[in-house]
Amino acid sequence: LTCAAEKGSAEAMYHLGELAEKGTSVTKSLKIAFQNYRRASESGHAQAMVKHAHFLFSNLGTSGLLASPLTKRERCIEALKLYEKAGDKHEIGEALNCAGVMYEEGHGVEADEKR
Repeated sequence: LTCAAEKGSAEAMYHLGELAEKGTSVTKSLKIAFQNYRRASESGHAQAMVKHAHFLFSNLGTSGLLASPLTKRERCIEALKLYEKAGDKHEIGEALNCAGVMYEEGHGVEADEKR
């Protein structure tokens, strides 16, 4: 998996993120999980976009890994963009549901129950 991820496989990056998040066969590390999910997300992997968004929204594993620390609102806005991209372009139901909850509860955006 590591070799494939280093060669640019978004699927491998995503699975390395899962392993690090759960501590399966590797030391559990939310930081490493976030790094892998972010790389896979940036490569267009839809499920990784959802995980990347979850980590941003919850502020898991992001410490010291972002170019500059994001405020809670900025993290929410970035998470919402990822949820919408995964939901709209890749039809990931979980992403659409998360985006809907963010609009309903006003996380990073003004509350809008219609969206």
